[in-house]
Amino acid sequence: MSARVCIVGAGPRGTSVLERLGALAGSLDLEVHVVDPFPPGPGRIWRERQPSLLWMNSTVAGVAMFGPGVPSLGEWSGLPATAFATRPQAGAYFSWVFEQAASRVSRLVVHTDRVVDIVDGRVVLSSGVAFDVDAVILAQGHIDPLPSSAELEYLDHARRFGLTYVPSGYASDVSAIPAGAPVIARGLGLTFVDYMVLLTEGRGGQFHRVPGGELVYEPSGREPVLYAGSRSGLPYHAKPGYRLAEPAPLPKFLDRETVPGAALDFGSDLWPLVVKEGAWGYYHELFLAHPERVRGQWADFVTGFEKFDWGSAELDALIEEAVPGDRFDIDALFEPLRWHGGDFHTFAERFLAEVLDVRNNRDRSPLIGAVNGIGSALGVVHELLAERRIAGASRVIDIEQRFLPMTSFLTSGPPGRRTEENAGPGPRRVRPLPRAGPGDHASCGRLRGGDRGRDAHRPLPDRGPAASAQHRPCRRSPGAGPVGAGRVRGGLRLD
Repeated sequence: MSARVCIVGAGPRGTSVLERLGALAGSLDLEVHVVDPFPPGPGRIWRERQPSLLWMNSTVAGVAMFGPGVPSLGEWSGLPATAFATRPQAGAYFSWVFEQAASRVSRLVVHTDRVVDIVDGRVVLSSGVAFDVDAVILAQGHIDPLPSSAELEYLDHARRFGLTYVPSGYASDVSAIPAGAPVIARGLGLTFVDYMVLLTEGRGGQFHRVPGGELVYEPSGREPVLYAGSRSGLPYHAKPGYRLAEPAPLPKFLDRETVPGAALDFGSDLWPLVVKEGAWGYYHELFLAHPERVRGQWADFVTGFEKFDWGSAELDALIEEAVPGDRFDIDALFEPLRWHGGDFHTFAERFLAEVLDVRNNRDRSPLIGAVNGIGSALGVVHELLAERRIAGASRVIDIEQRFLPMTSFLTSGPPGRRTEENAGPGPRRVRPLPRAGPGDHASCGRLRGGDRGRDAHRPLPDRGPAASAQHRPCRRSPGAGPVGAGRVRGGLRLD
């Protein structure tokens, strides 16, 4: 018996699919076609031919590809467990894993190309090559959407005024930006961090530790003037610089096996459990690492905490009795996203100082425990999404447009060193954009002759009209249609 399968995307996700196909094939004569314009294994994001100044935002101990006998990145590279590998180092690891996975299938054909159409099992590539398969697996990871209406407006404005505008996506070549040129970055997430590094250290600037431990930047004189802003006006939380006393067992309350039913509503069915998961991580660390700040024993506290619902009078009374201060507050955790006026630049500087203190000060470790709890809940939410157990409207509005950006703000930040580089004394690498209020965006109308604009944000998930070329054939296939009842933008149902 034989089968032909096409995997679209050869990065870590496509590599994992290839490994599973080979492991489960048994005696099946399996031919696999892998399509990606970038090297198989690392794909675009982790390709080896990129500056080593660009790092992963996870420690090597937390990066591992699934498969029997496959070591983690830390084990494979020999780097310390808490180190952040460069992207070329990660690319070498993913290339090696791909080679191991490829050896387990009967035949493997790698196409350095792009898929432009999929019709009735026939895959058509941009080069004109076409072949028939029994199944197609889309494994691209993050996809590049077509330009949004706002981005098209920016592009038109740039053309009319002789400016340069780069739409949202991953950090691109910055060699054409001259020294001293004003550059606006719209977004303060991980893509912004890449641009900041490429336009500072990538231009020859250097960081030095001075007496007292502060990190000071020495410019090369070849940097542009980088202005940055976002909807929140704040960068992501940095990764912690220490390990917890004893990580809480997670997940605890939000588990795909214990959440009943389908067509779940995130706000009423899942959010209380997400918050309780964060509180569980917080109090677990508080009791075990800082027993002097609580009353009673952890075992006694756990009995009531497990029994009572989040927000109930009984649980509130239990926490009030056991924890005199330092109580978990989900609103305070997200408070930086709620600027209430005043001088925003001062507010942002206080935020960066707070982020670095939480990262470096073990007295603040319960907050890291809370972030771990919320991160665990995020993983379960993804599993429920994959099982189609969350209602379409709630999925797009509550999760993709609200919850995921919130959790990214907490859990998906850069290594602490990068935040310290942005916050340290010395000539400023980044000048904050003035902000009129929450939700303010950089406007193309503020750009004038000679300026550069770089969209350093990842757009909200949208599988509607702005879907990538690989997803457009899916929109034409039978059974494909929008999710929700007319009021939801950006969903696509595939049956």
